[in-house]
Amino acid sequence: MLYLLAAIVVAFILQLLIPGFTDLFILDPSHPEQVWRIVSSIFLHGGIEHLFFNALSLFFFAPVLERTVGKSEMYKIFFLGGIIGNLLYLGFAYVGIIPMIPALGASGAIYAIMGAVALFNPDATVYIYFFPMKMKHAVLLWVAINLFYITPLGTASGIGGAAHLGGLAFGYFYARYLRDQNGMGWSFY
Repeated sequence: MLYLLAAIVVAFILQLLIPGFTDLFILDPSHPEQVWRIVSSIFLHGGIEHLFFNALSLFFFAPVLERTVGKSEMYKIFFLGGIIGNLLYLGFAYVGIIPMIPALGASGAIYAIMGAVALFNPDATVYIYFFPMKMKHAVLLWVAINLFYITPLGTASGIGGAAHLGGLAFGYFYARYLRDQNGMGWSFY
């Protein structure tokens, strides 16, 4: 998890120091031939607040998931969740559900981690804007919020709800697959 945080912070510093760095690696629907952007955009952020909240979420949720499924599976959920979130974002853009605008951020990958944590720890307490709620209820709230972000009114916010939903769904269903394959309930050790 610390490697992911370090990579995200280093990428943000490079964004600040190197003109054009962001433009080269951002997820841009108008450049489908540049497939590296599907992964590289996961490490970019739109500002210090965007970086802070993604890093904070990763800091809190990734260790919980890592203790449950191991480091390798946690990394797999992060990367595949980010990729699938970005592919869903592109798909929504190509069919006209959301505008064809570039996107960046680790949110889809982090939502994948949160979706997996929700499956393994549905009754864990999390705080959403200082209000405690069970993880299973937080997921429903995140889904509702991100469904709004894929409406015409919500897309004006610049938040990639499609990527968030894609990551969240992947994390949840992949965690279900892991749980069912191991037949051991919540823990894989």
